[in-house]
Amino acid sequence: MKHIRKSLLSLFALVLLVSCARVPQQDVSEKLPALTADHAAQKGKASVVRITGGNLMKIGAGSGFFVQPDKVVTNLHVIARPGPIFAKLSDDETIWMVESIAA
Repeated sequence: MKHIRKSLLSLFALVLLVSCARVPQQDVSEKLPALTADHAAQKGKASVVRITGGNLMKIGAGSGFFVQPDKVVTNLHVIARPGPIFAKLSDDETIWMVESIAA
């Protein structure tokens, strides 16, 4: 009986020891090229819009950025004035009229 108990205790200790051992992990990180300031600016510029109100004058204008293809985020003071609101990409002639505002 003592022999079985000693064997079970040894087996338990071995299982406990093996379960605590670290498994070597393979390095899976990729070496991505460094993002230059110009490249980062170009990527960001593609998401930034100019927001204007009224008759497209720069009075009360501001900026915003796309968070989804049909959603732009901006600060409340940019759209606080009454009247129509428009959004335009800096390098595009397309102008979108803002249809709804959510806070």
